[in-house]
Amino acid sequence: MRRFLLAAVVLLTACGAPPTVARPTGTASPSVAASAPSPTPTVSITPELAGDLPAISSNANGTGEIQHAGGFVHFPGGAFTADPKAAMVQDPNTHLWRTAIQPYLSGSNDSGRGRITYDPFVGRWIPVSRDQVSSDGLHYAYAEPIFAPGSNTQPGGPFITGVHIRVVDLPSGSDRIVFSATGYPFYTVVAYAAQGIYLTAGCVEGCGPEALKLWRVDLATGKLAKVSDRRGFNWLIRNHVAWVATYDESGQPSQLLRLDLTNAQIAAWLTGPGMQLIDTDADGSPLVTLNGGGTSAELRVTAPQQSERIFPGPSNGLLAAVADGSRTRLGGGPIGEVGIYLYTPASGARQVSDFRGLPLGPLR
Repeated sequence: MRRFLLAAVVLLTACGAPPTVARPTGTASPSVAASAPSPTPTVSITPELAGDLPAISSNANGTGEIQHAGGFVHFPGGAFTADPKAAMVQDPNTHLWRTAIQPYLSGSNDSGRGRITYDPFVGRWIPVSRDQVSSDGLHYAYAEPIFAPGSNTQPGGPFITGVHIRVVDLPSGSDRIVFSATGYPFYTVVAYAAQGIYLTAGCVEGCGPEALKLWRVDLATGKLAKVSDRRGFNWLIRNHVAWVATYDESGQPSQLLRLDLTNAQIAAWLTGPGMQLIDTDADGSPLVTLNGGGTSAELRVTAPQQSERIFPGPSNGLLAAVADGSRTRLGGGPIGEVGIYLYTPASGARQVSDFRGLPLGPLR
């Protein structure tokens, strides 16, 4: 049995790097050094299309204190208002988060892209990241830890011995197990996709040999199949493609890998130090940050070894991105100008709110 680490496993995801694991370091690749500059962003707060943007405080998302962190950024104006219906409660026995309002919905993750999300199809806040929700908004998946009996009260406990992968049907509220595993690796949910539920395994008391790889559970059969032996944080599934920024314990520079899920073809799109994969933009281009080896930048990767800066000058403050029609909403920004931005490749990034938070979905 392994000790159950609250920060790394209780919330059950490997979407963010655990604090005990060092990020790779190295030197910037020629593709980074030759990145084309993007238009200088307009940082004055300006009105935007009317509506409400679901969001969460970036500080609360980072610390895991999500009890009252969700709400909406209202446009025009860009002011954030917490939503009481977004309140979450952590169960002391299962260590899962659940909604404070009935019917109760349970879930888990510690995604840097947002630990909770708002589902517009059912009009509810749910305790998982948006990638864990099906495309029709009617189902979501999460990992439930299996604990050794009585270990909740033992010194250093609780101790995890396995996981259940569960699927919730939102219209009915049913919550069923679709896959179970005992022992290492301890799987977490990456995404709910048409092909199945994608899983990875976190680093618990160090990164074991199977940590940070990619698997898929077939919803029809409940069988688990390995998708990739490549290792990395923040696996992202978009349109039959898996993206990941690789992790190498030897300290080699990270690579941004594109894995075609239809034919298993894999290609390296970028190499750079301290790379973190944020998301993809409205055009499907991956967005990454680099921080190390004298490089600090937020990049849009347009093709293999081709990238352009999102913000001019040194910056690695991009935290989240959500496609919203033909535009992309960003959470983060340059030092001293953190907020919510609206981005297009043609016009660059324009600040539309000074709320320090992560966008969780498109404007509603």
